[in-house]
Amino acid sequence: LRKLINRINISMDKYIHDFSPEIWSVDMRFLHLSEILTSDQAKSTLAAIILVLIISIVAFRNFKYGLLTLAPLVCGLMLNFIFMAFMHIPLDMITLMVTSIVIGVGVDDAIHYNIQFRKNHLLLGNVTEAIEHTHIEAGRPIMHTTVSIVGGLLFLLMSSFLGIAYFGLLICFTLTFT
Repeated sequence: LRKLINRINISMDKYIHDFSPEIWSVDMRFLHLSEILTSDQAKSTLAAIILVLIISIVAFRNFKYGLLTLAPLVCGLMLNFIFMAFMHIPLDMITLMVTSIVIGVGVDDAIHYNIQFRKNHLLLGNVTEAIEHTHIEAGRPIMHTTVSIVGGLLFLLMSSFLGIAYFGLLICFTLTFT
């Protein structure tokens, strides 16, 4: 709608000189609301990522562990938006909520994994062995909870409302890869 309005405005500027028409409708309000939500979501996502980084650095007392906590979040969010672009899924009021959920679940999983890795690394002294033990001790529960959450949310794909179906698809895809 924004692209169409821009094209109409360019045409009006080019061909109409005697008066200044204005485009208005209820849809314009929804477009404006959608743009506000998109802007607010971008700001809150950035704030959440910065806050997670700060909390992780303080909790782990290590900048590297703080960055490692962000890695699955950032990768999952990037894959979400790439998937949306590839599948032509619109960024709207419903699909914007995916970001907040992914940050919440991703932080939880990343912190569990990092705590377990740190404990194993201190105990074993070898990074490779620590990763192997961490996969067994923290990776399996993370995988089981992710599979159960994704399995439950797959039922959203059966919704007759396309926005809810998109939401379910995006949540399942993004949680799986986060």
